[in-house]
Amino acid sequence: MIKIPSVTRVGLLVLLLLIIMDIHSATGAPIVVSLRQAACQFVEAEDQNYHFVTSSKKDCVAINNRTGQERISRTKSMTLRAGNYTFRITNLNVPYQVGFYLRGAEILERRKLPRVSGSGLFQGVTKDYHVKLVPGDYIFSCPLNPTPDYHLIVTE
Repeated sequence: MIKIPSVTRVGLLVLLLLIIMDIHSATGAPIVVSLRQAACQFVEAEDQNYHFVTSSKKDCVAINNRTGQERISRTKSMTLRAGNYTFRITNLNVPYQVGFYLRGAEILERRKLPRVSGSGLFQGVTKDYHVKLVPGDYIFSCPLNPTPDYHLIVTE
């Protein structure tokens, strides 16, 4: 058996890790962005769960009319690099069906930027939404469990 000095073994491990990362990048394997929906909000986008109580869409409309602007003013835009993504959306505790809608932030951008949407997320269900993002300004929300529009910036 050939003894390899530990420094060399560490160097080989680092090199192997870099090769694996390069292969991952070259294959275009999607990066997973996990987001949880609670009543009237995406938890990660607002950095906390407000534990709103809701039994229907109209409850969220009223809650967001009262609190939505203030909550959005405290959020930070999410920034991602262009590429392949899987948005993994989980209905944390909303007692009715929710969904996900990612689109261009401005009307004109909606024609040229990719979008993805879907529904069918009942309480406790998780679904994946796949999209190849290009540079631009996006928003995401849920029209079924009305949430504010959260800002997403995609860079080169």
